[in-house]
Amino acid sequence: MRYVTLVRPTDIHPTTRHFKGLPGELTREPSSLEEMPWPRILVIRQSTRGFFLDRYTEEGDSAGDTWHQSFDDAQEQALIEYNGSVGAWREVPAEIDDAEVIAFALREPDTQ
Repeated sequence: MRYVTLVRPTDIHPTTRHFKGLPGELTREPSSLEEMPWPRILVIRQSTRGFFLDRYTEEGDSAGDTWHQSFDDAQEQALIEYNGSVGAWREVPAEIDDAEVIAFALREPDTQ
């Protein structure tokens, strides 16, 4: 199961920010934290370990991910993080492989 939506650009400061790297407190070196970019595409995918909310830029670069216990939890997280800038969720057909999900999300109309 995979669902996608688009995130509309906004002037509203996000309530949540995502970073990659480790804080200096854990490494005893200068922090290597780097803020992840604002996403354009959100993907909820189900795995044997739960549900993942993956975030991507329009170019397909990762903009962070989070684990959730349920599909509804992942959707709620997206709504909280992106201040109402989330479009309608659309199911990704089974014939679309993972490498094509970003292109699928961008070529299908946002219905919200």
